[in-house]
Amino acid sequence: MASTSDGRSSGGSDSAGEAVAHITNSQAIRMLLAWLEEGRMTAAAEHQQAVAAEGEGSAAASPSLPSRPLPGAVAAPYRLDQQVIDRAMEVLWRLYHREGLQPARKRGGAGDDNSGSAAGAAAAAAAPVGGPMGLAELLNAAEVLAAAAPAMGLTFKRQHYELLVELYGKRALQEPSSRRGLAQRLLAVRQQMVQQLMPLSQSSLNTVLQAVRTDPLVNTPTKLTWALRLVERDLPVLPVVGAAAPSSASTASASSAAATSARGLSRADAGIIPPLQQTLGFLLRTAAREADWSAYGKLEAALVCRTRAPPPYEVLLEALHAASAAGGSGSRLALGFLAQIEQLEAKGPQTTGGRQQQQTQQQTQQQQQQQQPRGSGRNQQQQRWQEREAENRLDRELRSLRQLVHVGVEQGDEQLAKKSYDRLRRQFWREHPAVAIATAAAAKAKAATAHGAAKEMKEAATAPVAVEGAEDDGGGDAEVEGDAARAAGEIPVAAQGYIAVLEAAETCPAPPGATLELLSLALSRRDWAGVLDNVIALAELQSLVQRSRGLIGRLLLEDAGTLEGLTSAYGGLGAVSQALIGSEDDTVAYYTELLGRVGVAAAAGVAAPFAGSSVPFGPPLRAAATRADLSSVAAIVRQMRELRCGPGPDSYAAVVEASLQGGKPERVPGLIELMLDEGLVPTAPLWDVQLKAATEAEDVGALMAVSERALSLAEENRRARQGIADINDEVLVAASSLAESRADSRAAAAIKLLRLRGEEFRRQGA
Repeated sequence: MASTSDGRSSGGSDSAGEAVAHITNSQAIRMLLAWLEEGRMTAAAEHQQAVAAEGEGSAAASPSLPSRPLPGAVAAPYRLDQQVIDRAMEVLWRLYHREGLQPARKRGGAGDDNSGSAAGAAAAAAAPVGGPMGLAELLNAAEVLAAAAPAMGLTFKRQHYELLVELYGKRALQEPSSRRGLAQRLLAVRQQMVQQLMPLSQSSLNTVLQAVRTDPLVNTPTKLTWALRLVERDLPVLPVVGAAAPSSASTASASSAAATSARGLSRADAGIIPPLQQTLGFLLRTAAREADWSAYGKLEAALVCRTRAPPPYEVLLEALHAASAAGGSGSRLALGFLAQIEQLEAKGPQTTGGRQQQQTQQQTQQQQQQQQPRGSGRNQQQQRWQEREAENRLDRELRSLRQLVHVGVEQGDEQLAKKSYDRLRRQFWREHPAVAIATAAAAKAKAATAHGAAKEMKEAATAPVAVEGAEDDGGGDAEVEGDAARAAGEIPVAAQGYIAVLEAAETCPAPPGATLELLSLALSRRDWAGVLDNVIALAELQSLVQRSRGLIGRLLLEDAGTLEGLTSAYGGLGAVSQALIGSEDDTVAYYTELLGRVGVAAAAGVAAPFAGSSVPFGPPLRAAATRADLSSVAAIVRQMRELRCGPGPDSYAAVVEASLQGGKPERVPGLIELMLDEGLVPTAPLWDVQLKAATEAEDVGALMAVSERALSLAEENRRARQGIADINDEVLVAASSLAESRADSRAAAAIKLLRLRGEEFRRQGA
């Protein structure tokens, strides 16, 4: 390359020369195609003459000729030799390479000097007319040469076929309409290569698989069938040592495929280009959505043996979702997918694209944006899109895990239920927005504290030291303790909420509905230790939710009702209560286990077991109340107070029920007053037990009294409205039917008003 006097290279002259060469080569290819077209037409005319001559002569003298000549056949004078075919395909490759460089050159050409542009224009004007070939012409030329070479007895080499495949793929990217029927055309090209024992490079294989995947004329099962044949032929499973274990869906297929593909393949062949890896991921997701686990297993084995890692998180998430939707038949597969997801997480959180990763990326992007001038809102739009994608992936995984817990409980599969629940709990808390907020706040507070401590140390170092007159009157320690106490009491309300959130994320279950399902599995086996584990976990969660100052919010995901309702002996823990009501032996076993937990907490020096919650005492208390065992009810309540697990609204409902069952209804008003004095608000069970008892006793007066008391309390205390809104509809219907059957208009009106106000409170979100 020549240099100018000012040191710049004569790039403009070289570019002009390249342009002339490309135009000249294009013209040469066009002339070659015209030559072959003329030879094809001549061959067609000769063939028609031969067919006509055969018709005039005896048909038995020689075999009949086909009605058409062979594809690509040319007359003898027009035939080419191998060197011309090879040279023509080499020129096509150069022209295609030039076609791919055009966008980059256009982007970079803005900074070129005008002299280079002028030289290029002059060279183009002096070049033959027609210009360089575009993509459509290149593809047509490759198709003609691919058909003509075998007809002339020449070899169309592997690199020639792969260029043809590449041209097809390029056109499919630029013209989506050309994808219709492209799969069959490329499969035909691959079949010609197979007949000549030609392998297919990973890049070309990716192009063919993409054509199969995106062809709108091919249905999904057929796409999977064709893709699987291509992968089995051109991407066989390799026996690579150290590869990640495939899921159970691919165990059988992988072992057989590995045995047949081991011939002559080395460990160096185990790599895979990223585009092909991405395409296999798309196909794996398609196989999972179709629940075609045989195809999934074979595709996964081909991928895993080369990446030596599980499939991408999006693939495993799709497979997990499909396996969970399949119910019992997919439970074993689901366990395998869970194990693979954990393998990915062990490599780092960046492999799963969780909300925490998104936050890290956002912080990095914000720092970069602060250093760069403001541009368009494209970065912010992309950031919001990434956030939504991360949230959608998380929600999808949580739903799948929730379904797997349900399947495990239904089948009595403890391993599946517990493994799914453990991951559900971890994911729920690790990705919960409240945890992210609390973590950021804690880090900020820590940094502020460190800055303040450094400032105090600096001030102490520069302050004068008092030596004389110092007296130790014994009050120093007391003063320090007083300062510590004041500091502890001055923790901001928000900080207390953050502490509760982080503690909940570390120790508590979630979501509560899934915890109840796991509890039901232990209950079905009368595993009282397992039952208490889940009951106590729910109690501690409820306590921390109350301490979080609303930061955690409704942790119910897809659960109906409130957390308080789920932990009620009349609500979420109703199954445990019914089991204890039905068997005194079960009641004794439950309470014995409960007292054992109390002893463990006392030995550990805990001031109040179960975070001071009365929830674990709810089922045995309700069982005693249903049996009208007033002495047992009194003993349980007394023990609760001694343990600093003061009775809650649910406990008072049980005591009221015991009083009604024991024939002492006169105690009920006093119990409600005591409850209000302790700062508790009546919940739905308190009204349910009273309305139900009055209905069973056919006491219309009592029904009216309960209704009026509930409405009056709701007017005085807005917090009591939730209890009215949650009253059992069946209880209200039975009470209304009794009042109407007795033709008591006042009682009927009171109950009707109670129902209407309950509906109103529900609408208001009381």
